[in-house]
Amino acid sequence: MDELVMLGLAHKNAILGIYSASDFRHAELTYIEHAYNDAVDALRRAGQMSHLVREFEALPTAAGGGFELMSVHQDVTVQTTKALDGATTIVRAAHPLTRRQEILERSIVHNLESLERGVERQTIYLESARLRAEERAYAAKLSAAGGQVRTALLPFERMIIVDDRVAFISDHAGDPDKKPGIKITHPSLVAFLVRVFHQQWENATPWMGEAPAVPAGVTTPRTRRMLDRMVEGVPLKSIAKELDVSLSTVHADLKRIYSVLEIKSQMALGAWWLSDASAAERAQDPAQGEPDLTE
Repeated sequence: MDELVMLGLAHKNAILGIYSASDFRHAELTYIEHAYNDAVDALRRAGQMSHLVREFEALPTAAGGGFELMSVHQDVTVQTTKALDGATTIVRAAHPLTRRQEILERSIVHNLESLERGVERQTIYLESARLRAEERAYAAKLSAAGGQVRTALLPFERMIIVDDRVAFISDHAGDPDKKPGIKITHPSLVAFLVRVFHQQWENATPWMGEAPAVPAGVTTPRTRRMLDRMVEGVPLKSIAKELDVSLSTVHADLKRIYSVLEIKSQMALGAWWLSDASAAERAQDPAQGEPDLTE
């Protein structure tokens, strides 16, 4: 009888304790309605579970702890391109290596397109980029479109950070010839890399692609000879001996050139000496024999 009551086929008078038959047709419709509602609720819960699982699978820490190792440069290029194409807020990039002209030409097209979409860009280059025509043209176009470019001295780390949610860095533990990389999506580590980039950015100098203002007569016969030997990889101590001057004189010459060119490293100096900007200086006679006026 209790089972019949549960099915709605009977009901019990709570006062008299007497069981009576229900209207079977009404009981049938009531049961089917309840069963249908239970089925709909079960399907809804099943859908919610599937949605929850998809959310967990989409979390950056769900697979590989937020890391993805890319053993060859081609994989790095594919992954970074995909991330950059989907950028919506900001792209932060630090390039401590010289970039080839064909790479710059491809990059500027994508960079300008993303700026038009409202994506902010912050890019750090080597200080020596100011002395190369290709990088100057790139920086000028990017700056004119609203991008921000700065230059810095080494050392600083190579990285690309997209929307402050995914970062790409070099894999220094991998085969350097294959230029491997690491894709990082772990929120805490990405936040750490954003902080590292910000520190590098604050120590860099704004640049809009302008060439260094270099007055005529930067070099002398002695310093031209010195620069030629430096480019050949000769140590400063050997150069001083070869020029019959003290090492302090060589350093004083370098300091003066650094000040005139407004650069701070031998790498930047070498880049200038080999660039078009110093063509007139290199064309002069580098012969020795200049009197020593600094000692």
